[in-house]
Amino acid sequence: MARIVVLASVFTVLAACNIQTERPSAVSPEGGAFQALTLVRPGAFFHPGEPFWFELGPEGPRLIPSPGEASLNPFVPWSHARYITAFLPGASPGIYDAGASAEVLFAGVNRGGLLGFERRNTGTAPAELAVYYHRETAPWEDYALISLFRYGGEPAVLLGRDRFFSTGEQRIPEKALWTLGPGGLQELALPLFEDFSPARGWESSALFQASGGWYYRQIRRDGKEGPLYFRAADLSGPGERISPESFLEAAGPGSPAPALLTVVLEEAERLAGKPCIATVVSEEYGSPRLYQSRPGPGAPDGEAPLEVSGYYRPPLQNGGGLALVLLPDGRGAYGVAGGASLRDGHISLPALSGQGGEGFRYTAAAVTGNVLVAAWEEQRDWNIGAAGFLLLEIDL
Repeated sequence: MARIVVLASVFTVLAACNIQTERPSAVSPEGGAFQALTLVRPGAFFHPGEPFWFELGPEGPRLIPSPGEASLNPFVPWSHARYITAFLPGASPGIYDAGASAEVLFAGVNRGGLLGFERRNTGTAPAELAVYYHRETAPWEDYALISLFRYGGEPAVLLGRDRFFSTGEQRIPEKALWTLGPGGLQELALPLFEDFSPARGWESSALFQASGGWYYRQIRRDGKEGPLYFRAADLSGPGERISPESFLEAAGPGSPAPALLTVVLEEAERLAGKPCIATVVSEEYGSPRLYQSRPGPGAPDGEAPLEVSGYYRPPLQNGGGLALVLLPDGRGAYGVAGGASLRDGHISLPALSGQGGEGFRYTAAAVTGNVLVAAWEEQRDWNIGAAGFLLLEIDL
């Protein structure tokens, strides 16, 4: 497959829109609107046409002119910060009872809840995008979001303790598994963890999908057992014990990546000038997966691979495949597969370095309909200050 060719007319980045930010509801010059609803189903409804910036505040997403004008949050360790941990495409589209929705994309918010991005077909162009924030207090605000995954077609999360930056011993969360149903966030009983009850001292400290099935780690905090490592074909369980080496291998970058994703990742590495490790989300995957297009510890000088984000939609028989890889500075590459043809190019999101400091980074990306959703953070070493996401209408 040919390497990606630069297309000059890929993504036209418009100037940031002039939006009033002192009110919970604001209207853009294009006629779109950000509407704060109840805590049951808060949301935003607008027609994306310009960069829409949001920060993640205590009560949910807040529309801002740019990341540089976000609230001055204190820097705290990443496990204690409010930020998007990952995206999850391909969940059930009818959860909001909004009729014939084209797509729903979810995002996990550490120490917060779940974001839902719903693309609505209104019958007229452009389609609407609704943004929902499902927020909980305890235990969501008290524990880190360990894993975002799909169970039974719905988004689900695993909450856990922070064992790196906490100053004191924290109790094992009694309600560690949650999902999103018609009534909002609710506790989840996962068959895979039936034999590992928190009441008996067991703590689930990892859960992810990789080649070969689902992998998870259990620790018994009385020191008698653990960590124990398991692999299961699916989340209905039970799993089989595996070695720590097998678990770590599964948790690392998989190989090979799908063909369309491989060629886009190779072009992103050319842009970056070094090997990259991509965290990729897809409707095909039950949780994010890591990919590296070529083996090796890093760049020739020994530098570690660059962490980048990616989105993958598998090609169907009549086309429709999409792969996108985004670098932390907003540059990236994409490829669209339709039948036997491949259309590809570069993308360029608004530069975060000009939004208030060199510490801003894009950290995750996904696509719903014709809207790119990109998470951003203000980083300082292991700490995060402000964080939020960008919505940008695209034409690939």
